[in-house]
Amino acid sequence: MPATVYKVAPTVVRLGELGTSQTAYMERQKSAIVNPYDADNDEGGTHQRREFTLDEFHEKWVDYCNSLPRKMLADANRMKQMELKMEKCPAVEVFVPNSLMLKHMQQEKPTIEKALRASLCNDALSLVFSIAETTGKSIRGLSDEQLWAKLLQTNTSLLRLNDALNLRLVH
Repeated sequence: MPATVYKVAPTVVRLGELGTSQTAYMERQKSAIVNPYDADNDEGGTHQRREFTLDEFHEKWVDYCNSLPRKMLADANRMKQMELKMEKCPAVEVFVPNSLMLKHMQQEKPTIEKALRASLCNDALSLVFSIAETTGKSIRGLSDEQLWAKLLQTNTSLLRLNDALNLRLVH
């Protein structure tokens, strides 16, 4: 016996049949949206002032960096390496490596602040960018010979072992 196939017409429900219209629905949606950044709007305590720690800020900072688009991957990686300092809760100081990066971060500051304010639930958050102080130390790595000589100077046990076994550095 062949199988019987029934065609079922799709059910179409119109908003008017439910006792409302699309225009009325959109008006209700617009009135329900409250802009937390609107200075005139303070109904219901929409301005958020949640306290946060430097660790929480760092976590959200890294989350923001990870959310950047792929074309900004280099900026995101540089931002993750920046030093953060917070003396008073809503103000965070971010140390950038050079003046070129400082100029770029000043341009991106409004976007970064908006995203971090939303994720940290604190509308008073402010970022201050400044150039990190250089320590004067060379960041160049040591060669194998220099590292071995430094280890021998600082570790007397290694020096005795080196003398006893007549060790040499071989490349």
